[in-house]
Amino acid sequence: MKFVWVFTIPLGLIVLLIGGAPSMLNVEPKPKPESVILNSESSYSWKAREYARLDMRKEALETCAAIEHEFENGDVDFCLRDVYEILGDIDGQIEIKERTLKEKRAAGDNTELVESNLNYLKEKRDRKR
Repeated sequence: MKFVWVFTIPLGLIVLLIGGAPSMLNVEPKPKPESVILNSESSYSWKAREYARLDMRKEALETCAAIEHEFENGDVDFCLRDVYEILGDIDGQIEIKERTLKEKRAAGDNTELVESNLNYLKEKRDRKR
């Protein structure tokens, strides 16, 4: 009986190791933004985020700008905010927050959350410099 356990346990470990190897070696494929079918505002945003993940800044910003041309009430700021965040562009994020703050003040909305987020981004930018 001892003989069976001596071979069963190592054999089981080998099976687990071989079975788990593909998941450990799983490498996420590179995104292909060119293959995205642009039929909604969210598909444009997704394509822009994928360009940003590939560090293709110009293409990402152009894709966000296309939202404004394709959709009458398209919200370019959401797309730009995501792209700037992925690219790590704090100045771009601050620009978007300042524009949002100005719009909220003009509409008479509560601006506390936007102001605190804007201050956080400015402090973060100052720490990096």
